[in-house]
Amino acid sequence: MCVTFPVASRHLIPVVSLLALLSCAGPLVAQVLLIPESTNDTIGMYDPFDGSYLGDLASGGGMQTPIEVLRSPNGTLWVSDQVADGVLEFALDGTAIGPLISGLDNSRGIDIRGGNLFVTSGAGFVAEYTAAGTFVGNFVMDGSDPFDILFLPDGRALYSDIQGSLDNVRLYEADGSSFSQLFNVAFPEQISAKSTGDYLVAVFTDDMIVDFRSDGTINATYAVGVSARGVFELGNGNILFTSASGVSSLDPATGVASSIRAGISARFISSVDLGLGTGFIRGDANADGLFDISDAVFTLASLFIPGSSLPTCLDSADSNDDELMDISDAVYSLAALFIPGSLLPFAPHPGCGSDPDGSSLDCQEFAACP
Repeated sequence: MCVTFPVASRHLIPVVSLLALLSCAGPLVAQVLLIPESTNDTIGMYDPFDGSYLGDLASGGGMQTPIEVLRSPNGTLWVSDQVADGVLEFALDGTAIGPLISGLDNSRGIDIRGGNLFVTSGAGFVAEYTAAGTFVGNFVMDGSDPFDILFLPDGRALYSDIQGSLDNVRLYEADGSSFSQLFNVAFPEQISAKSTGDYLVAVFTDDMIVDFRSDGTINATYAVGVSARGVFELGNGNILFTSASGVSSLDPATGVASSIRAGISARFISSVDLGLGTGFIRGDANADGLFDISDAVFTLASLFIPGSSLPTCLDSADSNDDELMDISDAVYSLAALFIPGSLLPFAPHPGCGSDPDGSSLDCQEFAACP
């Protein structure tokens, strides 16, 4: 029998350990942390609770210096690659499909919003593409040098800028037209969300990890003794981080780091659902590919206004993942959107995926996840 365990998305932290990745033949059904490494050009799988190495998912496939892996709305994996200058596509079982995007110089961190892919480029911009790989336009092109981008639930974007002496973490408005500079650090790389609603950034030149709020308040800094690249809060409360030396786990209570896997040049860390069930985005009740106030309004109308449309995927409206669609889901979503420090919807969120722990709620279709 195959076993899955409840975990969270890139933007949330798992609640229990992934005790088994597979217990039978067939497709992968669990959500894991995926970390590409450029020593052997492979994608490794790690336990989202304690960071344990679980083996490799993929190798080859055109990878030269893979940076970040995300699950696409198409039910595939997108892999950004600095040296291949673009984004590669793989099946969920690790089989290479081919290039999705080519000719995008020095492709780095990526994120997905509204079903579209956003890619940071060393050429000095963030490019937006459809799920089919069609260029839409540049989201940001203002002289900065982006290394990572992370969208917030309201559509704004946290952003690592490595433009020389001006290196900083900044927050862009949802249309990319303006930003607020939050704080300066030397060579910020991956940004990821914590379960508290705060954020972590790995800082390469300063050899540290910064815990911060979206308003720029710094909660804590952790010296890690190596040039940090990727960062992710584990289910056990520790912080998983990567460097040219490998993958390590930091205990924030003591400041002590321990090695999990050495001898590889590890990159960014992503929590990815490798299941093959019906794809949806939790919290996106109206299935438009976004998580915003309209979802809470849609849920309330479905519940209390006769004749209103019901979600085609009830599981998507169950923001708090309590196996019910009720007013508490609208309250949960509104808190996530407007109250700093509130928890985001549980997995799958903010990208498409299947319910990692199964659900009794019906999910017939979800338009934003083809």
